[in-house]
Amino acid sequence: MLHSRYFLLSILSLSSHARPQIPSNTASLSDPAAKSAYGFTTYHCTDDQHARLTSVLQEIEHDMPSVIAEASKGTTSEYGFSPLFKTNDNSPAVQTLFQRIANSNTLSVGVITYPITFVCVNLNDEYTINKLKYWQAHPDVPAAGDSSTNDIFLFPLFWELERNPSRCPKLSGGKATPNDGRLVDALYGVVVHELADKYLHFMESRQQASESPEFYKIQECVDLPAEKQVANAQNFAMFACGESFPSVVGDMGELLLSGRRG
Repeated sequence: MLHSRYFLLSILSLSSHARPQIPSNTASLSDPAAKSAYGFTTYHCTDDQHARLTSVLQEIEHDMPSVIAEASKGTTSEYGFSPLFKTNDNSPAVQTLFQRIANSNTLSVGVITYPITFVCVNLNDEYTINKLKYWQAHPDVPAAGDSSTNDIFLFPLFWELERNPSRCPKLSGGKATPNDGRLVDALYGVVVHELADKYLHFMESRQQASESPEFYKIQECVDLPAEKQVANAQNFAMFACGESFPSVVGDMGELLLSGRRG
């Protein structure tokens, strides 16, 4: 578990202001290096990597109905909706994004659709050699997405993370303790974050996601204005992960989270 580091999403190749545009050489299931994984695609992954990722995707898909149900409650939800999304006006957009994850929705460019593809970046793999060089220069990054394509790159560090978050921060009086990204610093959280980021960049109504810097620490996510919270992938990942933990409301109405999985 990486206690002091909160992971960074790095946008590769094109600037975040680029118009979504998927290249013609995207992976196809007719390619022997591509495999289906709960509606998504894995590419250049070993059998073990494919199996582990598929298992995490299965768990996420299983959890999405309860996550969506909590999001539908808006500010009456006990699982962090108020600090992470602030207003009931954000509830429909939050539900829509999680529904896209639950449905393994494809990405659309015009009339053409593409499945989100998880590309495993491994040593001695010529296909991903350029991305491996990027990771070697940024060894604290477990995964990254190209804002203009359907690819999510999984770096070697990704496979060293725990499967699920083991500790959950407390939020009292609007202040988070500890103020880091440990709530999503696990396979589950990284995958939800990357999927959320991918859908945000390809959702017309959320084009502001392409124009805003990203925030990762929980206090940063809580302090964002409501319109930026619903455009920040980490807020979605924290809500999905936090919903896995029971919560109680303190004397002053603050949200206190304690780990069920930890």
